[in-house]
Amino acid sequence: MTSKALILQDFEPYLKKKVPGTWWEYFRRGADAQQTLADNGLAFQKYRLRPRCLRDVSKRDLSTTILGHRLDFPVGVSPTACHGMVHPEGEIATAKGVASAGSAMALSIFSSKDLEDVANPLSSETPLFQQLNVFCDRQTLERTVEHTEHIIKRAEKAGLKGIVLTVDQPLIGRQLAEPVVEPHYLK
Repeated sequence: MTSKALILQDFEPYLKKKVPGTWWEYFRRGADAQQTLADNGLAFQKYRLRPRCLRDVSKRDLSTTILGHRLDFPVGVSPTACHGMVHPEGEIATAKGVASAGSAMALSIFSSKDLEDVANPLSSETPLFQQLNVFCDRQTLERTVEHTEHIIKRAEKAGLKGIVLTVDQPLIGRQLAEPVVEPHYLK
């Protein structure tokens, strides 16, 4: 990028050059009719940052707490899948960025890196949570429970701070774009 990116759309031309084509389409689009993607854009349009002129900003504090953990920066990273599609370190790099900002992260169940590898370089001060999704039907319930218990035990052993449970996604959203080709470092 030759100039500083100020808004989300400023990043898009840069990312389009850096990210393999089919992965770019995966991240750029939403699932199915892309209704949630459109709704999210509209929701953010109602917020404005209003400068407060002639105010003392020498002592500012954005910190907050989440489940007893202090955050220096009150914006965390929600569970998003497959960071390894756009960076070789994937979620490990994201977690390092979150730690340096003094924030929190929820690791996607569809992470491209093992939760242990993401948790390993972080200090115990960085709140890292594991996402769980509830995908099951009567035929797969027993297998789903065993898999869920296995993930929870791994998260506990790795020192994650808690579980983020996704309950409003009964099935995986369909990508209506072309088939995705993995970057060479994910093979």
